[in-house]
Amino acid sequence: RTVMVRCDALVALDVPVVTAPVARHDALTEDNVAVERREFASLPRGLLLPEAVLAGPGAGLRATRPLTPGTVLTDSMVEAAPVVLRGAPVTIVAATARIHVAAPGVALEDGRVGDVIRVQNSLSGQVIRARVAAADRVEAIVPGTQGPPREAGERSGRPCSA
Repeated sequence: RTVMVRCDALVALDVPVVTAPVARHDALTEDNVAVERREFASLPRGLLLPEAVLAGPGAGLRATRPLTPGTVLTDSMVEAAPVVLRGAPVTIVAATARIHVAAPGVALEDGRVGDVIRVQNSLSGQVIRARVAAADRVEAIVPGTQGPPREAGERSGRPCSA
């Protein structure tokens, strides 16, 4: 004899939940996010682990849109916060295999680590493109430095803009 039984399966997980109103681009911290146990019949797409959101002050996540209390966080609701802010002083570094040059500059755009942003060289006034390396450091994108290091005495004929 076969008996058909209908049942609903639920899974209980500890998830990051918004506890206070969060505006777009506000940082996600222990002040506005907590870990709560929630039951799910199906998991939301992109569900975040609590450790990803509340990994301490270095987590650096912010909201991509306004969030209301009770919202379970997913990856589409958060983004990495920029480490370089528009107007911030930065050190522009240009390096090849044998030469290392640094100059003071000012970020003209916000940027996360790995982003390419516009930076103004404070000494020359020239605006260049540079890749964000850290909170106060960018690496100039120098034409002709892609590929293997040059041999001594070999020149590209292009000036370094940093």
